[in-house]
Amino acid sequence: MRQVVLFVLGILFVLCGTVYAAVDLEEGVNLIQNGDFEQGDFAPWTFSQSGTATGTMELDGNEAYSGKSSLKVTTTNMDGENWHVKPVQVDLSAEAGEVHTVKFWAKAEAPRIVQLCLQRNADPWDGWLWQDFNITMEWQEYVHEITMPVDLDKEMFIAFHVGQAMGVAWLDDVRYYRGGKDDEVVAEPVVQSVNPMDRLTSTWGGIKGNYR
Repeated sequence: MRQVVLFVLGILFVLCGTVYAAVDLEEGVNLIQNGDFEQGDFAPWTFSQSGTATGTMELDGNEAYSGKSSLKVTTTNMDGENWHVKPVQVDLSAEAGEVHTVKFWAKAEAPRIVQLCLQRNADPWDGWLWQDFNITMEWQEYVHEITMPVDLDKEMFIAFHVGQAMGVAWLDDVRYYRGGKDDEVVAEPVVQSVNPMDRLTSTWGGIKGNYR
C-alpha cells in the first residue's frame, strides 16, 4: 500500500511540475513582434479606446527612426484617464526573479508624457510597471529595466498610454526581453554570399558578348 501511495505521489509531482513549470526565456532575445513596424501593417499591435477618450493609430511612412515607417498614435479626445488611449501588444512572457528590459524610440509633435505599462492580459489585471517618459520633439531612445516578480507564459501585455495629452506621438523599434540593458541580442544583417564561379561565368559571358 505504501508503495502505491508513493507511486501516486510521484506521478502527481511529475504532472504538477509539467503544468507549473517555470518560464525559461532566452536572454536578450526580443519578444516583441513587428516592433519596427516594417511589415506593411501594425499587426499584432492593436489600438484600445475606453470611456469617452478617442484616438487613431496608423503606420507613418514619412516618419521613422529607422527603416521606412513608424507607428503614429494620435489622441483626439481625453477623459482624464491616460490608459483610455493606447497601442497594445499581448501574449508576452516573463521569468520570475529576472531583470527584463524595455527599449523603444519615440518622438512627439510637442513635448509630452507617454506612460509605458506591463500588465496581465486577463483578470485580475494586475500590473508591474507604469513608467512615465518625457517624450521630446526629436527621436530618442528610452530604456527601462524591471525585475519581474512572477512567471508569465504569454499572459502579459505591453501598452503605451497616450490619453494624458492631445496630439501626435510616434513609436519605433520597440523591444522587450529578459536581461539587462546591455544584454540585448541584436540580429545581424543577412549578407547574401556570392559564388565566385557564378561571377566568373557572368563576367566571361559579358566579355564574349562584346566581341560578337
